[in-house]
Amino acid sequence: MYHEKMNKHIKISTYLRQRWSDIIFIKETNREYINQILDYTENAEHDDAPDGLSSLIREISVKSKWGF
Repeated sequence: MYHEKMNKHIKISTYLRQRWSDIIFIKETNREYINQILDYTENAEHDDAPDGLSSLIREISVKSKWGF
């Protein structure tokens, strides 16, 4: 079972913001997914997309042998 310990806003504000310029979405990426990321605020009603992407970036950063 996966359990998240880090505060969502802090995770999004650090990991996602830090790597934002490195992210390229493919043409077929769901527009609502991207909009949820672009519209994120600390009090956003929907934050699953930015939260999930931040978690992925964090995991890649921690486990990458290339120092992503």
